[in-house]
Amino acid sequence: MRRFLLARRTAVVLALNAVLGAALALFSSPAQAAPVYWTFQNLASFNCLTGGTSGAAWLTTCTGSTNQQWDWIGTSNNMLKNRATGRCLTTDNKTASNATWTSTCVNNAYGQVFHYTGGTLYSAAYYTYLRAEIGDDGVRADRTGDLTSPLFEWIGTHN
Repeated sequence: MRRFLLARRTAVVLALNAVLGAALALFSSPAQAAPVYWTFQNLASFNCLTGGTSGAAWLTTCTGSTNQQWDWIGTSNNMLKNRATGRCLTTDNKTASNATWTSTCVNNAYGQVFHYTGGTLYSAAYYTYLRAEIGDDGVRADRTGDLTSPLFEWIGTHN
């Protein structure tokens, strides 16, 4: 009888452990890494790449605001999503010097694929490089130009 009670207690303890383990697995969520937000400051203007709710992308005094914070997203982490607006940096390939703006993020959309290497931000799809426009605080994506110019150089920092 004693063996029977011991076996029964063991079975109850094992069953309770299984139920508790399943409940913990069901109600606990895996730890999510916090997003890493980047700020890009142009070396010619010393202003930061900024995105706004109107869809514009421009340069303005670096303040650290969420409009100046960008997260690398997409299947290859190659799209820049603005923290404040949730929109992605976008360009086209209509001329040698192209506008930039923010628009709805579409995974690996042709005009939204960017890379940051060696101080340059460039569109991998169009082989255009982000350039500051001094005077109107614009940001262009250019196929031509002196890439050693500070207009094309960006300091990328992250949290």
